[in-house]
Amino acid sequence: MHLVREHMFDYRPEWTDAALRRWLRRVGTDRVADLFDLRIADTLGNGKRAGFPYLEPMRQRVTRQLEGAHALEVTDLAVDGHDVMRELGIPPGPKVREALEALLEGVLDRPETNQRQILLERLRERRASGVP
Repeated sequence: MHLVREHMFDYRPEWTDAALRRWLRRVGTDRVADLFDLRIADTLGNGKRAGFPYLEPMRQRVTRQLEGAHALEVTDLAVDGHDVMRELGIPPGPKVREALEALLEGVLDRPETNQRQILLERLRERRASGVP
């Protein structure tokens, strides 16, 4: 069901690397190959045989992102929920996940910031601003 929902993606070469990482996160890195296959099958099944000129450049970009070992999930971050609870002074719960998701959003834009000290500082800034 997830693949069917995602298979009509509208890739454009002008997508930023951050946009591509967000797409990878939404689709799931383990599902990209299947998603490409479904897109091809759907197009062929509709009688279109124009080819898929965008898939190979997209596949190359996806490969580069995956080889770059960029954080695409909160579990890829250089900090974890225990760090969030300690830095924000909060108990386990949805606020921990929200903080991790916020950190990940920043890392998707700037992968080089997935460093423990940088992320801990962002948590401290979050606490200082009153955002749990």
